Amino acid sequence: MEKAQMLPEYLKELRKMQNYKQEEVASRLHISRQNYSHYETGRRKPSVSVLYKLAKLYGVSADDLLEHMEIPNF
Repeated sequence: MEKAQMLPEYLKELRKMQNYKQEEVASRLHISRQNYSHYETGRRKPSVSVLYKLAKLYGVSADDLLEHMEIPNF
């Protein structure tokens, strides 16, 4: 079974498919480019509100983004 793509790699893939630069995405999200870069490198996880904005920007569902997040077991 193939390992699922993690959120940082998926965000980078979605961004490149739209031909956006990190600066453009960050501007649309009203965050710094550095903060957005941290999402793509896995240094930070986006908040729920940022996930929602990313889903709208990239034309995917929030569920699709959540499926790529590593969520600890309860």
